[in-house]
Amino acid sequence: MLRAAAQSPAKQQRSRRPVEDPTMTVKDKSSPPISSFELQRQASIERNLAIAAGMRATTKWLRRLVRRSRQMARDWAAERRQRSAIRELERLDDRALKDIGVRRCEIEFAVRNGLPARMGRKARQRAWSSAFPQQRAA
Repeated sequence: MLRAAAQSPAKQQRSRRPVEDPTMTVKDKSSPPISSFELQRQASIERNLAIAAGMRATTKWLRRLVRRSRQMARDWAAERRQRSAIRELERLDDRALKDIGVRRCEIEFAVRNGLPARMGRKARQRAWSSAFPQQRAA
Protein backbone atom coordinates (compact mmCIF):
# COMPACT_ATOMS: atom_id res chain seq x y z
CA MET A 1 0.00 0.00 0.00
CA LEU A 2 2.76 2.36 0.80
CA ARG A 3 4.20 1.83 -2.63
CA ALA A 4 0.99 2.73 -4.40
CA ALA A 5 0.74 5.92 -2.35
CA ALA A 6 4.38 6.75 -3.00
CA GLN A 7 4.02 6.56 -6.79
CA SER A 8 3.61 9.78 -8.68
CA PRO A 9 0.20 10.59 -10.17
CA ALA A 10 1.62 10.24 -13.73
CA LYS A 11 2.65 6.65 -13.06
CA GLN A 12 -0.75 5.86 -11.61
CA GLN A 13 -2.44 7.25 -14.73
CA ARG A 14 -0.20 5.17 -17.03
CA SER A 15 -0.96 1.98 -15.18
CA ARG A 16 -4.73 2.62 -15.37
CA ARG A 17 -4.71 3.11 -19.15
CA PRO A 18 -6.14 0.09 -21.00
CA VAL A 19 -3.81 -1.67 -23.42
CA GLU A 20 -5.13 -1.44 -26.94
CA ASP A 21 -3.48 -4.32 -28.73
CA PRO A 22 -5.36 -5.85 -31.61
CA THR A 23 -7.30 -8.91 -30.58
CA MET A 24 -9.05 -11.56 -32.58
CA THR A 25 -12.21 -9.51 -32.66
CA VAL A 26 -10.44 -6.31 -33.71
CA LYS A 27 -9.32 -6.44 -37.34
CA ASP A 28 -6.06 -4.90 -38.47
CA LYS A 29 -6.95 -2.82 -41.52
CA SER A 30 -3.37 -2.35 -42.76
CA SER A 31 -3.29 -5.62 -44.74
CA PRO A 32 -6.09 -7.36 -46.58
CA PRO A 33 -7.18 -10.80 -45.39
CA ILE A 34 -5.31 -13.69 -47.00
CA SER A 35 -7.23 -16.56 -48.57
CA SER A 36 -6.61 -20.13 -47.51
CA PHE A 37 -5.22 -20.89 -50.98
CA GLU A 38 -2.66 -18.08 -50.63
CA LEU A 39 -1.73 -19.30 -47.13
CA GLN A 40 -1.17 -22.82 -48.47
CA ARG A 41 0.91 -21.49 -51.36
CA GLN A 42 3.12 -19.41 -49.04
CA ALA A 43 3.49 -22.35 -46.66
CA SER A 44 4.47 -24.57 -49.57
CA ILE A 45 7.09 -22.05 -50.74
CA GLU A 46 8.54 -21.74 -47.23
CA ARG A 47 8.58 -25.53 -46.83
CA ASN A 48 10.34 -25.99 -50.17
CA LEU A 49 12.95 -23.38 -49.26
CA ALA A 50 13.60 -25.08 -45.91
CA ILE A 51 13.91 -28.49 -47.57
CA ALA A 52 16.29 -27.08 -50.21
CA ALA A 53 18.46 -25.48 -47.52
CA GLY A 54 18.54 -28.75 -45.60
CA MET A 55 19.51 -30.66 -48.72
CA ARG A 56 22.32 -28.21 -49.48
CA ALA A 57 23.66 -28.53 -45.95
CA THR A 58 23.44 -32.33 -46.07
CA THR A 59 25.16 -32.45 -49.46
CA LYS A 60 27.95 -30.19 -48.21
CA TRP A 61 28.41 -32.37 -45.11
CA LEU A 62 28.51 -35.56 -47.20
CA ARG A 63 31.10 -34.04 -49.57
CA ARG A 64 33.32 -33.17 -46.61
CA LEU A 65 32.88 -36.66 -45.19
CA VAL A 66 33.84 -38.29 -48.49
CA ARG A 67 36.84 -35.97 -48.93
CA ARG A 68 38.12 -36.70 -45.44
CA SER A 69 37.56 -40.43 -45.91
CA ARG A 70 39.53 -40.41 -49.16
CA GLN A 71 42.37 -38.48 -47.53
CA MET A 72 42.45 -40.87 -44.60
CA ALA A 73 42.58 -43.83 -46.99
CA ARG A 74 45.46 -42.21 -48.92
CA ASP A 75 47.35 -41.44 -45.71
CA TRP A 76 46.83 -44.99 -44.46
CA ALA A 77 48.08 -46.46 -47.76
CA ALA A 78 51.14 -44.17 -47.71
CA GLU A 79 51.90 -45.21 -44.14
CA ARG A 80 51.66 -48.90 -45.10
CA ARG A 81 54.06 -48.35 -48.03
CA GLN A 82 56.53 -46.53 -45.79
CA ARG A 83 56.42 -49.27 -43.14
CA SER A 84 56.96 -51.89 -45.83
CA ALA A 85 59.98 -49.98 -47.18
CA ILE A 86 61.39 -49.64 -43.65
CA ARG A 87 61.03 -53.41 -43.10
CA GLU A 88 62.76 -54.17 -46.41
CA LEU A 89 65.69 -51.85 -45.64
CA GLU A 90 66.04 -53.28 -42.12
CA ARG A 91 66.46 -56.75 -43.68
CA LEU A 92 69.53 -55.58 -45.64
CA ASP A 93 73.00 -56.02 -44.21
CA ASP A 94 75.23 -53.07 -43.32
CA ARG A 95 77.30 -53.37 -46.53
CA ALA A 96 74.20 -53.06 -48.74
CA LEU A 97 72.99 -50.12 -46.68
CA LYS A 98 76.38 -48.44 -47.06
CA ASP A 99 76.14 -48.86 -50.83
CA ILE A 100 72.78 -47.10 -50.75
CA GLY A 101 74.22 -44.39 -48.52
CA VAL A 102 72.14 -45.03 -45.43
CA ARG A 103 73.23 -46.02 -41.96
CA ARG A 104 71.04 -48.44 -40.03
CA CYS A 105 70.04 -45.74 -37.53
CA GLU A 106 68.83 -43.50 -40.40
CA ILE A 107 66.53 -45.97 -42.15
CA GLU A 108 63.20 -44.67 -40.84
CA PHE A 109 64.21 -41.01 -41.28
CA ALA A 110 65.41 -41.71 -44.83
CA VAL A 111 62.17 -43.46 -45.79
CA ARG A 112 59.89 -40.81 -44.29
CA ASN A 113 61.87 -37.66 -45.21
CA GLY A 114 64.29 -38.67 -47.94
CA LEU A 115 68.06 -38.86 -47.80
CA PRO A 116 69.97 -35.75 -46.82
CA ALA A 117 72.44 -34.46 -49.39
CA ARG A 118 75.82 -35.64 -48.20
CA MET A 119 79.09 -34.48 -49.57
CA GLY A 120 81.94 -36.90 -49.94
CA ARG A 121 85.43 -36.11 -48.75
CA LYS A 122 86.61 -34.78 -52.12
CA ALA A 123 83.52 -32.56 -52.49
CA ARG A 124 84.07 -31.13 -49.00
CA GLN A 125 87.71 -30.38 -49.82
CA ARG A 126 86.71 -28.65 -53.04
CA ALA A 127 84.02 -26.61 -51.27
CA TRP A 128 86.48 -25.65 -48.53
CA SER A 129 89.20 -24.61 -50.94
CA SER A 130 86.79 -22.59 -53.10
CA ALA A 131 85.45 -20.77 -50.04
CA PHE A 132 88.96 -19.48 -49.21
CA PRO A 133 90.84 -18.92 -52.48
CA GLN A 134 94.60 -19.20 -52.12
CA GLN A 135 96.59 -16.13 -52.88
CA ARG A 136 99.17 -16.78 -55.54
CA ALA A 137 102.49 -15.15 -55.32
CA ALA A 138 103.36 -13.36 -58.54
